[in-house]
Amino acid sequence: MNHDSKHPVLGVGIILLRNNKVLLGRRLGPRNPGEFGLPGGFLEKMETFEGCARRELDEETGLNGFDLYPVSSVRWGEGQDYYFDFIFCAESLVGEPVVKEKDRTESWDWFEINNLPAPLYQPTRLALEKFINTQISGKLNTLLRKIVFRRRKVIWFED
Repeated sequence: MNHDSKHPVLGVGIILLRNNKVLLGRRLGPRNPGEFGLPGGFLEKMETFEGCARRELDEETGLNGFDLYPVSSVRWGEGQDYYFDFIFCAESLVGEPVVKEKDRTESWDWFEINNLPAPLYQPTRLALEKFINTQISGKLNTLLRKIVFRRRKVIWFED
């Protein structure tokens, strides 16, 4: 990809979930063959991030029609290039992915989110680490709020 290396390349990644599993593709090329990555890619001229995510998901897997939710962003580098990816999340309950870009992806498979394959493509690893940590943090915050609320109730009724 030709671009001004003083500015980041903008892209998207899509964390597609089904039954506590995430969709990952085994990459063929042109970069990092053999690594597992999320569906995603680079923005085209005048395209929105969500539009790019929808296009890439359909172009790569044939899956479409999902509600996409922005969940994070990742910044990463490769050689002299650096990238900034917006990460979306969606839940897929129907349909199976199809390898549509046979020169770029060997296969699409669902992997347990707590038992991911190796090696992971750098932006995929960063996005999934952030996503998993956010999910854990959210669950802990919910649990702590429940504990604090219960204590307040107990203290409140002890009067």
